[in-house]
Amino acid sequence: MAEFVVEHYVTRSGVDRFRRDAEGARRAAEQLTSEGTPVTYLRSIFVPEDETCYVLYRASSAEAVREAAQRAQLQFERVAEAVTQFGSSVKQPRRARRQAATKGEP
Repeated sequence: MAEFVVEHYVTRSGVDRFRRDAEGARRAAEQLTSEGTPVTYLRSIFVPEDETCYVLYRASSAEAVREAAQRAQLQFERVAEAVTQFGSSVKQPRRARRQAATKGEP
């Protein structure tokens, strides 16, 4: 499974909306999973200065994440595969792992 980020916009003073959207994103992921499409809500980040929210999911496809975002009624701009880093380990996107494997890289 890969990680994907959903980008959407909330006004600078929209902290309450951000919290509602995050909860809706979590519920939508749980609903899809219960219906047989595994989607895991990981976290949401709100950057008030940029009026931007990022919702991070783990799923097998961007289409599954789009469905979760639509069910959560997020007015999103885009869905993109993401790379996350915790400590010193970096998780590469699936596409980068496939390209490295075909070139014989670790």
